[in-house]
Amino acid sequence: MWTEVVSVEQANQIPLSKMKERTAQVYEIRLIIWETRDIPLVGGESVDIFLKCTFDPTGWSEDEVTKSTDTHMNSKDGRG
Repeated sequence: MWTEVVSVEQANQIPLSKMKERTAQVYEIRLIIWETRDIPLVGGESVDIFLKCTFDPTGWSEDEVTKSTDTHMNSKDGRG
């Protein structure tokens, strides 16, 4: 957004323009998780790590999209 501060006289000299209606556009969202650290080793010597993400595009729970990563098996230091 660009904002300019002008006086009332200058503003009156600028012709009004109609705002255009937004057209619907389709987007693709990609989330890349490169690394995880300090995942607790709960109840053992290793942990299987995967992450789950939920996206809510409209604010209505029935429109939520949930995706999960593949599983990083047998992490002994909590890194994936």
